[in-house]
Amino acid sequence: MIRNVEFAETDAAGIIHFSNYFRWMESAEHEFFRSQINYPIFDREARTGFPRAKVHCEFFKPINYGDTVTVALQITKLRSSSIKFHITFHVSRDGTDVLCAEGDMITVYAQEDDEGRLQAIELPPVLRSLLEPWCSSEALSS
Repeated sequence: MIRNVEFAETDAAGIIHFSNYFRWMESAEHEFFRSQINYPIFDREARTGFPRAKVHCEFFKPINYGDTVTVALQITKLRSSSIKFHITFHVSRDGTDVLCAEGDMITVYAQEDDEGRLQAIELPPVLRSLLEPWCSSEALSS
């Protein structure tokens, strides 16, 4: 996913506010589901979706207003009911690709019951078959 940094996404110094990295992680995930595997990330009728179990991000270099950011996502672990994504944030500076931040996001495939509680459920076989080509052998081995 490639995006230009908007002024509203920055702090008073023109540097991206940390919360936007998490928004961009989710946007990259949604874009992956929509454009790469064509699978709904949320199904209102089946009451299934992917709540976050854990999200973390490390920051190395600032990203500034006006920068063009490449947000790349890869699957690093695929389990029976969860997916672990590794997300990187790169900017081109003086013709050099600069890693500015990276993080991980674990999502759990879950279904809401009649009382509104979420319960982890197994990834459907069709979804698993769509995800597996995007996984490294290490992602599938554990």
